[in-house]
Amino acid sequence: MAKSPVRMSDVARQAGVSTMTVSRVLNQPNCVAPDTRERILKAIGAQGYVPNDVAGSLRARRGRGVVCIVPHIANSVFSDTLQGLNDALRPASMHVILGTSGYESSEEARVLEEFVRLRPEAVVLWGTRRHPKSRALLRRLGLPVMEIFDLVPDPFDQVIGFSNDLAMRALVQHLLAQGRRRIAFVGSTNARDVSSAQRADGWRMALLAAGLSPEGLMFEADGSTVGGEHALRAMVASGTQFDAVCCASDLLAVGILIECRRMGIAVPGEIAVAGFGDNPLAQAFDPPLSTVRLPRYAIGKVAGEQVLQRMAGEPVLQRVIDLGYELQLRSST
Repeated sequence: MAKSPVRMSDVARQAGVSTMTVSRVLNQPNCVAPDTRERILKAIGAQGYVPNDVAGSLRARRGRGVVCIVPHIANSVFSDTLQGLNDALRPASMHVILGTSGYESSEEARVLEEFVRLRPEAVVLWGTRRHPKSRALLRRLGLPVMEIFDLVPDPFDQVIGFSNDLAMRALVQHLLAQGRRRIAFVGSTNARDVSSAQRADGWRMALLAAGLSPEGLMFEADGSTVGGEHALRAMVASGTQFDAVCCASDLLAVGILIECRRMGIAVPGEIAVAGFGDNPLAQAFDPPLSTVRLPRYAIGKVAGEQVLQRMAGEPVLQRVIDLGYELQLRSST
């Protein structure tokens, strides 16, 4: 049996206030005492309440925009995908309404709630990890939702991307074929970074399938070049024996290459180094970095094309669209 939609009166009851006070928080928040306002906002979050004027305006009249929320924009991964999305939508006189989340699902939920008031035709979201408030809002509005990059078998609506797991397995298998046996992984183990976690799973499974143990070979680092430098120093200081390093990103791998040069470690003579993403730095660095090329532009373009098809009333033929990946094998391995 379908669950009844949450009403303003339900929120008012939980917060112990009148429905008029709830309405005032939604429309004139500065007119409500901070303690009361905070209590009502917590009740709204707990109930998954969406103001009727938002849903109603979306049903009645939509704009010519598509909301797209990415972690940040200071990375070619995001800018290439945004360019593909924009190129697909532009011929239909559609525009992209861009927001950033900083990898925080709660921030994504806040930005999404603000942007849907602009009456978009669809929503494009990075990754597949959603805050409960985002899920509740999207279910109620019924807009087409394109999740991009990290494939999952059962997406919220549609997902377009590639398999982080299989891509990293292929990279590890390349290193195994080169005779490497102590292959370390450097990346984030933070649950918020779904991509890095999936890549770590692929690394682990490839080693286990080859009869090798991943024990003691995973090292935590943020996604920056400096993070890679710090990671290599920590790896060497720990006394861990390794003959190759797979990184969750190219920036990490470049940091490791920089630190190898400082420490006099020969690449690929003593250790092989591989990245992920095919950042422009990957080919320009010395030695050129082996990595995984991702269909960044194509992901955005296909997402835009799917939005236009949905707007035209065409049925969803594929909920999961896998655009694959390419190994770029260079001198670092």
